[in-house]
Amino acid sequence: MNSILAHIDNKKGDKFSEVRLAYNGSVRGTRIMLIVEGKDDEKFYENFASENLYVYSLEGCEWMEEVLHRMNLKKKRKIAGIKDADFDVLNNTLPVEPCLFLTDWHDHEMMCAGEESCRVIAEANGIDSEEGIKLHSGILKNLREFSKIKWYCSIVRNHYFHIRNQHQTPYEAPENISFKKCKAVNHYGLTLEQNLNRVNLRQTHMRSPLNYNDIKRFLNRKAEPELRMLVNGHDYCSGICYELKRITNKNITVKEVSEMLRNSLSLEDFLKTTLAQSISNYFHPVKIWRS
Repeated sequence: MNSILAHIDNKKGDKFSEVRLAYNGSVRGTRIMLIVEGKDDEKFYENFASENLYVYSLEGCEWMEEVLHRMNLKKKRKIAGIKDADFDVLNNTLPVEPCLFLTDWHDHEMMCAGEESCRVIAEANGIDSEEGIKLHSGILKNLREFSKIKWYCSIVRNHYFHIRNQHQTPYEAPENISFKKCKAVNHYGLTLEQNLNRVNLRQTHMRSPLNYNDIKRFLNRKAEPELRMLVNGHDYCSGICYELKRITNKNITVKEVSEMLRNSLSLEDFLKTTLAQSISNYFHPVKIWRS
């Protein structure tokens, strides 16, 4: 037990030391440090950053809030973080740290997603603009039921994480649901029950399958979510790949579509997001984003 807790403390300490070293080497004068989750996030936000902003990838979000808390004990208003909203908004589990901001929608890819981005991607692949515009709503609807199962599982995970933290015991499994083997295209357009059957087939490590009635009871207590908050960006990009293959017979990768999607968001539209405006207000009067 002590070795497990020591390992966790060491990981936290390593991340804090890593960020502090990067901060000390790069932040001078009016320069601000912005911590993000991964390299794709780093590349995305750097595209909109002014010379006052240093964007740094933490390679994960597990320790982000604690690292920010420790850094801000001495570095007031010189460092902040952006975390994908994931299901946090739907689950009402918002950050405590005022310098940690969430994406407007599920993740930064979903901040780019829309009729216009689908039109641009469709036209680049020889699809009529009107047909391209229709792809956006269709993809979201076809991924809705699969994403609802993921939402339910995020609640289950949070519940057992809470129990683990209370008792400080290792966390193993029937509740440790994995979607690594559940490709979005294999769940595209299916009903909730059909999706659940496919998800359960992939959970070979679980002692008991996810229960359809439990999920229905959970969903019946919730308002119907905004689909851009529910569906994640990787699945959405998979949906675009599926539709491009269906219409044009082109084999385009999720990575290629993700790049096209990120490039479709203009600086003007990014600056209109709640995320961009909130970070600007937090660091005012330092100019955070480029003009």
